[in-house]
Amino acid sequence: MLLLISTVFLCAMSAVRKEYQRRVDATLKSTLIFMGVSSLFVCLIGVIYCCLTDFKLIKEADSFVVWLSVAFAVILTVNTCVGIFGAKYGSLAVLIMFATLGTLVISTVYGLITDPVKNQLNGFTILGLCLVVGIIILSFVGDRLKIKETGETEKQNKKSGKVFIVLCLAAFLFNGVALSAYSLFTSNRPNYGGFNFIFLYLFFCVLICLLVLTILFWVDKKKKRLLEIKKYVSGKALVLSIVYGVVFFLSEFCALTTTSILPIVIQAPLSFAMNVVMVAIVDYLLYKQKLTKIQLIQIGLAIISGICFVL
Repeated sequence: MLLLISTVFLCAMSAVRKEYQRRVDATLKSTLIFMGVSSLFVCLIGVIYCCLTDFKLIKEADSFVVWLSVAFAVILTVNTCVGIFGAKYGSLAVLIMFATLGTLVISTVYGLITDPVKNQLNGFTILGLCLVVGIIILSFVGDRLKIKETGETEKQNKKSGKVFIVLCLAAFLFNGVALSAYSLFTSNRPNYGGFNFIFLYLFFCVLICLLVLTILFWVDKKKKRLLEIKKYVSGKALVLSIVYGVVFFLSEFCALTTTSILPIVIQAPLSFAMNVVMVAIVDYLLYKQKLTKIQLIQIGLAIISGICFVL
């Protein structure tokens, strides 16, 4: 149930990001401001929570928790930037495929190495993993067909080949490491609390975004460029940033709690399978996008793989 709720919130996050991109150009500055504002709003809630819990967030934050929070803040910031920039430099479907593949490969290897007993694979789990890989391959095939149907050339589709390759590799690495970092926290500091960990690494997210933005605005000394910040935090853009922060917080807490219960080699592919179905439903309901034959096949494989992971 927690995994299902987390998937719903993940889809909501994607919808909010899409709406934000429609109103604001996807630049490094706008992305960092979006991430920083959403994180800052959650941190303000964290201050109240910290007071109510007798400052456990600060008192019990040892060096391991602090450095893991810093590392996760870097991972999260890079992931957000990669996700927003994906559609700008190449095919978003291909980028998502690399991100998903990274989560499956890195988290599975991490789970098998750190806790082979809990993450033991059986026949159903292996079959489910194979079906998930099949879904990823179909995503790539669907993207190729879409290019042919729209008449786009390879040159048009890849606005900047080298940049897009770097984004794909970053999506593979940082998405894969994210779930492993969650597992590392729940295994070594279960008593610290998921709320505390989320508030702590979002605090470092704010600091990272502020530091990078300061450098960017310092380098760019043109006054007109400095006025960009007003556009990024005004009106609906500000509301979307705050909504994203709330939805993100709820999604992360559900995912973090799930990691402490469910083996990582099952959680990663099962989450992806549920996400395939949920994204298709959201795209149809909100954006009126018709389901293609490939998407219907993917949904069918996702449902079968989900059953395999439960068995």
